[in-house]
Amino acid sequence: PHPAISLILLADPVRALASVAMLVFGITFTAMFLGWNLFLARQWHFTSFEAGLAITLGPVTAMLTATVARRLADKFGHRSLLLPGAATYSASGMLLVQAVAGPPNLFAHWLPAMVISGVGVGLLSSALSGLTVFGLPQSRFAVGAGMGQAIRQLGGVIGVALVIALLQALDPATAFRLIYSLMAGGGVIIALITLPVLRGAGEDSRPPAAQPALTSSTAENCRVDDCWRAEP
Repeated sequence: PHPAISLILLADPVRALASVAMLVFGITFTAMFLGWNLFLARQWHFTSFEAGLAITLGPVTAMLTATVARRLADKFGHRSLLLPGAATYSASGMLLVQAVAGPPNLFAHWLPAMVISGVGVGLLSSALSGLTVFGLPQSRFAVGAGMGQAIRQLGGVIGVALVIALLQALDPATAFRLIYSLMAGGGVIIALITLPVLRGAGEDSRPPAAQPALTSSTAENCRVDDCWRAEP
C-alpha cells in the first residue's frame, strides 16, 4: 500500500524520458570515470597520485558548470541544457578515443577532454535531475528525486560491469576505445531520447506551484498511487 517507488511517477512523458536518459547517463558516466583511472594506470603507467591529478580538472569543471547550470535552468528551463550538455559530453568521448589511439600526451587530448567532459556532465546532470522531478507536487518531490538517483546508480552498476567485461574480453587499447566510444554514443543517445522533451522547449519547463496538502477525507477515499493527484 505504500510502495518505495510508485510507477505512476513515470506517467508524465517528460519524467519518463528523462528517467531513461538518466539511465543511459549513469551507464556511460560510470564507465567513463572508471575507465579514466584504469586507462591512465594501465596504458600510460601513471601512479595513483598522477592519475588523480590528471583527472581532477574534469570534476572541478563539472562542479563549476553545475553551479552556472542551475542559474540557467532557473531562467530558461532545464530543457535548454539538454542539447549543449549532450553535445559536449559526446565530443569529450571522441577526444578520449583520440587519446587512446596516440602516444601519451596530456595537453593534446586528455586535458581538453577533461574540461569538455566536465561541461557536459555539469549540464546533463543538472538538466536530467531537474526533469526527473518535473511537475511533481511538493509532497512527492523527494520521492521523485530519490527515484531519479536510484535509476542513475543502477546505470552505474551496468557501466562498471561493461568496463570490466570489455577489459577481460579484449586487448586494453581496443577495450578503452570501445569504452570512450560508448561515452560519445551516450551523448547522442541522450539527445535522441530527449528529442520530444526538446520540442517543448518553448513552454515553461519549471514545475508548477506546489499543490495544497490533502485533507484526511480525501486521503481516505483515493487510491494510494492517485492520492498525490487529488484536490483537497
